[in-house]
Amino acid sequence: MSRARACRICGCTCSRACEGGCSWVERDLCSACVTSTIAYCYRSGHIEFGNALPAGALPLAHGKDKLVRQHISVTARLAYDNKTLLVPGIPEAKDDSEARAALVAHLRWLKKRERKGFKVAIREGA
Repeated sequence: MSRARACRICGCTCSRACEGGCSWVERDLCSACVTSTIAYCYRSGHIEFGNALPAGALPLAHGKDKLVRQHISVTARLAYDNKTLLVPGIPEAKDDSEARAALVAHLRWLKKRERKGFKVAIREGA
């Protein structure tokens, strides 16, 4: 049984497209996410922004640049350098299980801020 086609950034599918519609530009990338700013993090909790999801990074949210940066910056934690954004709880996690729990908690918190132009990368039931 093959897995349903889904966007690697927003999770939309053929039967559940993005608000306003989208189409496939790659096997696992929809047209709405091509022009979006993506917020993503690494296992360290370090958050970065870009137009593509790097290998090994986990998506947090995507959308209009200003909205993504605004919502991520007010919900993230600052590192000791007072510049680097971190997902709360991940740097302190004792193991991968605790880090995953911290990531899911942060995504659920971000989900409450979701609106047009800012979409959180969490699937229902996660």
